[in-house]
Amino acid sequence: MFDVFDVGVMECLQWRLMCVAQKQNGGVAHSPGHSFIVKPQVLARRTCTKGINEALVRWYPPGVLPDEWVAVDKLEAARTVPLEQMSPEAKQVVSRLCYPSLAPPIKHRRKRPACPKSLPLELSKAV
Repeated sequence: MFDVFDVGVMECLQWRLMCVAQKQNGGVAHSPGHSFIVKPQVLARRTCTKGINEALVRWYPPGVLPDEWVAVDKLEAARTVPLEQMSPEAKQVVSRLCYPSLAPPIKHRRKRPACPKSLPLELSKAV
């Protein structure tokens, strides 16, 4: 007997699943729900010894990507970062940004009163 579910059938099935996934994502490799968009802010500029102008970029929201030096001509208006490529710390930052109600509450200390509750009164000196 032979196996009906052979390598050719599996390859065909894999191809069809890939086509369906591309149609759902609009031809994009990563769907919008599986990536995060960060925007740059230039903090400083420098010229390297090779004469290349670079910019120190901080990506916002902070904590997702580290600051980095980027060539000015390669600076992009926004960067799409797939969630699979993020570090665990960056994934926690994204989770707190997307779902703030799930983040642990921040407890603040109570303010101390400006004056103490009981002041000793010395009536004998006032009389």
